[in-house]
Amino acid sequence: IHVDKSSGINAEYGGKDLVAWLTSQEMMSYQDALKTAGDMLDEGIIVHVTDPEHPFADNGQLFKVVGADYPSALNAGITDGCSELSAFAISENLRKIMTSISSRHISEEGYKVNYEGIKTDVEFAKYVMMAQCLQRVSLVGTSKHERIAMFVNIYNALVVHGIVSRGAISNHLARYRFFNNVSYVIAGHNYSLNDIENGVLRANRKGMADLGKPFSSNDPRLAIALDVPEPRIHFALNCASKGCPPIRFYSPDKLDTQLNRATKSFLSSGGCHVDSDTHQVSLSPILKWYKADFGKSDVEMLQWVCGFINHTDEGRVLQELIDTKQYKIVWQDYDWSLNH
Repeated sequence: IHVDKSSGINAEYGGKDLVAWLTSQEMMSYQDALKTAGDMLDEGIIVHVTDPEHPFADNGQLFKVVGADYPSALNAGITDGCSELSAFAISENLRKIMTSISSRHISEEGYKVNYEGIKTDVEFAKYVMMAQCLQRVSLVGTSKHERIAMFVNIYNALVVHGIVSRGAISNHLARYRFFNNVSYVIAGHNYSLNDIENGVLRANRKGMADLGKPFSSNDPRLAIALDVPEPRIHFALNCASKGCPPIRFYSPDKLDTQLNRATKSFLSSGGCHVDSDTHQVSLSPILKWYKADFGKSDVEMLQWVCGFINHTDEGRVLQELIDTKQYKIVWQDYDWSLNH
């Protein structure tokens, strides 16, 4: 059965309403309608509005058609051709295809992107079709590493998809709109770039330009959010600007090694510069914008940074400055120009 907005089913409806619709419009018996509704839930065609683990019931419990109420999401569309895949399986498929695309259109170091080349790449069209299947994926039971790798990869791919689809970000207002409006439907719920970064990966913390947390206390997406922020993701997420970390795609089984490598690389390649003569510690503003994720004070933040560059001469100097409290933090300028 195919259900979309033109079928007469509203974005949200009671289980009893769906059974009634199936019996009247699809000419099913009550038992067949009940079984079909249950199958639709199991296959991710519909989801419970507030509880992703709630079974189907012929009552007033609210359900919704996946994606029907998020037409502007970049992966909106019919999902009839999507096979039932685990979150890990579809995440791996997306990672592999984006890694292949990257090999042709993203520089080896990950800093320069040929967006025009991606736009016309046949494999990117396949990626867009595959991304639609995220609507029906189940996130129930995913491990912490699976969720982090999946959402970091989706974030980086969604940024590329957003630039290809909507064009370059022209100013601060356009940037705010981009990160709050460019989205995918994942497991039946809409996730903007801001939702992924600050809601899921930062354990539902306010973003640098936000007045409140991304997810309210009764938001079903809160069940997917990490319990505590993962600070290393700030050196894995790419925002399509030259000041961002490079684009990489991550695997759950190698996640700690890959995140540590990404963090060390960013900090030791200009993200942190220590001047032993002036005692100045020059830091990327990423550490300022998300300061709460790195510690409760400047000392804790610097000690966190030092843990990733202590193998370098600058790291050893930084540790001496921390120990003697003879440091002065200065914030670097951030290059927001497009990474092309």
